[in-house]
Amino acid sequence: MSIDNVLRTSRGNVDFVAAMLEAEARFLVVGGLAVSFYCPEREVDDLDLLIEPTMSNAKLVLGALSRFVPSHGLFPKQLGDLGKHISLKPHLNGDLLTPTKTYPSFESMWASSVPARLAHLEVRLPSRQSLLAMKREASDSDDDEVSRAKDARDVMSLEKQER
Repeated sequence: MSIDNVLRTSRGNVDFVAAMLEAEARFLVVGGLAVSFYCPEREVDDLDLLIEPTMSNAKLVLGALSRFVPSHGLFPKQLGDLGKHISLKPHLNGDLLTPTKTYPSFESMWASSVPARLAHLEVRLPSRQSLLAMKREASDSDDDEVSRAKDARDVMSLEKQER
């Protein structure tokens, strides 16, 4: 677990997560930030949020996003489908993701999720097992060689922490 159990990211990202919580959107903090919770030595470069892939949740997410990126051009359908990866750069340092067909379902990840703090906010992270499943898939399927290598290192770190 993280040394102080507090995840750190840029102020803009914290403000966006606060807007997501205020909107009552359902999401999990994933990616490097989640890995750093279980493996504190992991350096973090952005914020990845896995959102519940429903139309009603997509509307909540886009409402929160509109406060930070008014002309984002996204539609609820884009976030209501499986396997979406939407970069928020350059406005925010992060990405919105929806589960792929091979991930555990959002509901099962939510049910086994663990609480954490992002700055002063209460957020949820996938369990180590769910995060490991996501990272294994990414290390096998990412088109970008650098990202694939980073995901493979995350898999090794998470597996080492299990022992």
